[in-house]
Amino acid sequence: MGVAGIKVDFFGGDGQSMIAYYHDILQDAASHQLMLNFHGATLPRGWHRTYPHLMTVEAIKGGEFITEVKFLDGYPEEYAVLARRKGETWHIAGINGTDKEISVRLDLSFATGEQGVLLYDGPDGKIRKGEASAGPTVVRLPGSGGFVIKT
Repeated sequence: MGVAGIKVDFFGGDGQSMIAYYHDILQDAASHQLMLNFHGATLPRGWHRTYPHLMTVEAIKGGEFITEVKFLDGYPEEYAVLARRKGETWHIAGINGTDKEISVRLDLSFATGEQGVLLYDGPDGKIRKGEASAGPTVVRLPGSGGFVIKT
């Protein structure tokens, strides 16, 4: 059909019937393999753990004004890398959902600045600090590990 997801708006409160309505929408969207964005919604309640296709719950004032978000790489149930820009600063985050080490190749040429700060999980489980350059970059992630980059 060419539709990747839907944005649902104007929820009328946090009563029991409205919460059931959220769950109905979540289940229907999952059955049709649609991503979902709730706008003008109840406070986030951790539903994204049960419904990974729930991308955002815009309930926090100003949350709907995220400057720019990019999906950089990933595969369902394996890994994901996203980038979010606010002003001139990019925050890039990745997570490995498998128990095997992976290498993620990224092109960070869109990020401003020459160098970014990289925090990542080392193979021993300790957080390590490094640098990431704008342009092609490879980040190695241990099983169930992750990273963040701030440019």
